[in-house]
Parts: sequence; C-alpha cells; structure tokens
Amino acid sequence: MQYRIKQINFSLQANQLNHGTQVITLTDKTMAALLLFFRNPQSIISKDEFMQTVWGEVIVSEASLFKQIQTCRGVLQDIGLPEDSIENVYGKGYRLKYAVSECSKHQDGVSDGNRKKPQSHRKKLVFVLIAALILSALVYGVLGWMSPRQSINQLNTAQKQSILELSQSDWQAGLQHINDTLADTVSYSSADLGFLYQQQGQALLELQRYSDSVAALKQALHYFSETQQTTALGESHILLSRAYGALGQDQPQTEHVQKALALLKASDSNAQVVDALMELAFLHKKSGDFQAAIDIYRQAASRAKQGDDATGQMMAVNNLAATYLVMNDVDQAQKLLQQGLDLSLQIGEGRYIASAYSMMSQIYLQKNQPLEAIGHIQEALKYQLKSQSGRGLNPKLMTLNYLLVVTFQSQQAQALLELTQHYAEQLNQSAPMAIVQLYQGMNLAHQKQWSAAADRLQAAWQASQVNNFNYQRPMLLAYFALSHARSEQPIKAIEAAQKVMELAEAQNHEKTLAKLALAWSYLFLENTQQYNQAVTDLNESDIESWLFLAEQFWELKLSNANQSDLSYETYLNRLEQTRLEQQNLSGAARVDDVVMKSLQDKILSLTVALKTEHAGAVSQPN
Repeated sequence: MQYRIKQINFSLQANQLNHGTQVITLTDKTMAALLLFFRNPQSIISKDEFMQTVWGEVIVSEASLFKQIQTCRGVLQDIGLPEDSIENVYGKGYRLKYAVSECSKHQDGVSDGNRKKPQSHRKKLVFVLIAALILSALVYGVLGWMSPRQSINQLNTAQKQSILELSQSDWQAGLQHINDTLADTVSYSSADLGFLYQQQGQALLELQRYSDSVAALKQALHYFSETQQTTALGESHILLSRAYGALGQDQPQTEHVQKALALLKASDSNAQVVDALMELAFLHKKSGDFQAAIDIYRQAASRAKQGDDATGQMMAVNNLAATYLVMNDVDQAQKLLQQGLDLSLQIGEGRYIASAYSMMSQIYLQKNQPLEAIGHIQEALKYQLKSQSGRGLNPKLMTLNYLLVVTFQSQQAQALLELTQHYAEQLNQSAPMAIVQLYQGMNLAHQKQWSAAADRLQAAWQASQVNNFNYQRPMLLAYFALSHARSEQPIKAIEAAQKVMELAEAQNHEKTLAKLALAWSYLFLENTQQYNQAVTDLNESDIESWLFLAEQFWELKLSNANQSDLSYETYLNRLEQTRLEQQNLSGAARVDDVVMKSLQDKILSLTVALKTEHAGAVSQPN
C-alpha cells in the first residue's frame, strides 16, 4: 500500500517500508503499530488499544510500549518526517500529528516507462552523492577523533519528558529504558549523558539500590561538570547526599549537601535551593541540633511559599512537623501536619500524600490512639503502593508492624514481621533488623510466649548495642525486663527495669511497664517488701489506657491473691474485661485485606529483587 505524509511518499508491504531507494525492514510488531497510526491519523490511540493491536493478549510492560513508540518515531524520522511526528497526549495515549493519504502506485506523476529515461543521469548523481558522503565521513572522522564526544544533543525536550514520565509511573520500567538508551550506539553529548545518568541514579535510589545509585550519580556529575550545568550539578549532589544517607555514610552526605547548596544559590534555582535547605536541616536533626533544623525548615518553607512552590512548602512543613514530633511537642506537630496534609491533597502527588498520612499516624501513636493511627497508616500505604516507589516505604512498613502488635493482631503481625525480616536481611542494614527483632519480641510477649520473647528481645538489645542504635531503647528495655521476669529470670529483669527508670527519654507507660517487671521479679524471688513497694509505685490511672499494661497488672494482682479473698473476684473480672477490650480493638483495627495483600506482594518483590542483585554481584568476576 502506498502512503503520503507531508509530501513524502512511501509504501508498506511484506514487513518492509520502501521510500525511494531506501528499504527499512520492520518487525511484525512495528508493522502493526505503524498501520494503526496510518489508519487513525490525528486521532488519539490509547495505551490499551495500542497494546491490544500490537501484542494481542500478551501482557507487556509500559517500557515495551514506550520502546515500540520510539521505534515508530525512528522509522518516520528516517524517511524525513519530524522526530516528534508521534506525540504523547499526556494521560490519554499517542497520536500521529499529520494527515495520511493512501495513493496509487503511480500517483507521483511518473509512469514506469518514464522512469527508465533518466537512469544514466541518476547513476552519475548517485556516484557524486557517494563521493560526497565518503568525503563527509572522512571529515567527520577526523573531527570525531579530535573531539572525544558528540557536542550536539541527541535527546530533545520531548524525549527527556517521556523518560521522566515513564520513570515516575514505574521506576523499574524507567530504569530499564534508560539502560537500553545508554546501551545504544548513538553518540550522545555530555549534556545527554549527564541527564541519563542522573535519571538512572534517581531510579536506582527509588529502587533502594543505593551503591549503584552513587556510581550512576558520580557519572552524572562528571558529564554535567563538562557542560558547566550548575543547576543539574546541584540536583545531582542532592541525590548523592540522599544515597549516602541511606548507606549511613554521614560525612559524604554532608559534603554533597553543602556543595549542592552553594551551587544552587549561585544559580538562583529557588525550588532546588529549597530541596538543599531541607537536606541540610535533616542533617542537623540527625545530629540532635533540633533548633537549627527548625530554623532551616522554616527558612525553606518561607522561600518555597514566596516562590509559589507548593510542593517545596508542603515538604518543608511536614519535615518541620516531624522535628517537633521528635521533640514530643505533639500539639505543634499536629497543627503543622494538618497544614502539610492539606497542601499535599491540593498537589495530588501520591507519595507526598502518603508521607503526610504517615506522619499523622505517628501523631496518633504519640497520643495512644491506635485506631486513628492505623487508619492513617492504611491511607498512607494506599498512596505509597500506587506510587510504585520503594523509597519511603520502610518507615510506613515498620509503623504498621508496630500497630499490628499493639492492637493485638498477633497472627497478622507475625506474618508481616517474617516478610519484613527477610526484606531487612537483604537490605543488609543493622537498624531495620534491630527494630524487627524488637517488634517480634513484643508480639511474642503479647501471646504469653515469655521465653521466646526474652530470646528475641535479647537479640534486639545486643544488635542495638553493637551498632550503637538507640531507637525505642526505653520500650526495648521495658519489654526485655518483663519477658525475663515472666520467664523466671528475675536478675536480668531487675537490671533492665532499673535502666528504664534512669532514662530521661523514657515515657510514662514505658516506666510503668518496667515497674510491672520489677513487681513480677520480686514476686518470683518472694521478696515481699520489695514486691509491696513496687506495687505501691504503680498507679492504676497510668495503666487503664494501655491494655497490655492493664492485663499484666490484673494478672499480677490475681496471682498474689487467694481465691477466698474478697478482691479475687474483682481482679478476675477486671482481667476478663481487659482481654475483651483487647479483642474488640483487634477487630476494629483490622487492615483492609486488599491493602495488606498489596503490601505483602510489594515487600516480597523488593526482597526478590535485592536477592537477585546480590547474587549477580557475587557472580561477577574480579
């Protein structure tokens, strides 16, 4: 069949496109894709329609679709059409921009007979063209030898935007496409390579392949330095600081933040300066200088607001709230977080909404409102899982694990903690493993498996000591003390409980749990005086709102009372009422099955990906 687009004539037949003397061989899929566009010119073709036409019932990724679109664009460009002939209609699909007409074999105005006459002239012309091409190739070769890299950018704005859109919709698919692009034989400019390696580094960062991300971003720095792209250099330094932070390497993290801030202030890139300020504030918070962090977060929020950067303002406000939360100023944190949540909902970006809901969950945890907390973390996970990004998932995963434990959903907690443990092992980071062991120990304690709980909490304590990791130390020690007391190891229990009482950061319910551990220990040791003192120190009003503490308190009172005592029936009734409240909380706090299944699938896929990556690294020759 003969076609004409913008005065260019060509034919399609038998998986070949013929244009003059040019013959382009096509695959079945490219042939089907081109015919789809030619038969529906200037009409939007949805992704679903394109996939159905080209691949039929075979399920393929968006990366495959995008690559086929690029192939079609390349074919049309080869015959002289603009490179953007097929445009991306955001959120709808793709469209061939130009009208297409079908024409007869001789519609050029030249018959077969007339074509025979100018052959000798054409041959001479061909020889002249060949000679010119050879001369051009020689000149190009010399210039290419003198210049190490193509200076002309091969990636246009539309191509870069397509790469960004694909990555943000699916980081793994985006990474694969970037890798394929870098593997092409095209001679990319330094600016092109800087962009590609920066996007590769960001995708690897989102996929939690932090060491690989560092390597890619260093390449980006190299190429951006050649082209003196100040803003792009600053952005790459920010990404590098995040990758080093994830690897726990504080010094290079700090160095790259400082370099980013200097570069971006010089380039007057307001949005990027806001990002760099937030990274610097985070480092101050990490080192314990909360006031410096607060001042810089406020500076970032103000700068973002002045520059109409709603996203930057929202992120600065949320981080400011998180800082107040660490300082236990819950009211100020909640006020700021509501502002951040409102901004994130206006922006409509899933991962930002997820972050805001996650921090609101932390607020309700601080207030001992587990139902509200689990509702907000569930919303956070819905948006997180839709974003297709693994980055930012870990804190939400840990929060859900904790909430399942404290709402007495023991079986669900056990299953998710096992998955999380395998995932943490592949991350090869000590902090997540210590947290998982803590929550596993707590869950075992809630199930009255005291010896197993003591062993697990012992492992968590050792891991935290070896790695100088103090996260939730009072809670760890309090549960450690109780589990050892209930498994008849009173000396260890007393030592741990006394440490909790000495900790300035220990909260009231953690100290109450430690006091219960002391009472159980002295009861086992038959030290009546110390037991009575420990029980006297317990305040029933501190226990009522914490169901696990209440259960332990009434069990303790019941175990030291005779059945003939008038108080025995009272203690028994209070214990039964507490356990009923635990059951009611467990049912009310149940996470939606679809969300839980999606989360488990995501964790499993991340674990498998990390395991495959590690296996590949081991198999590489030295």
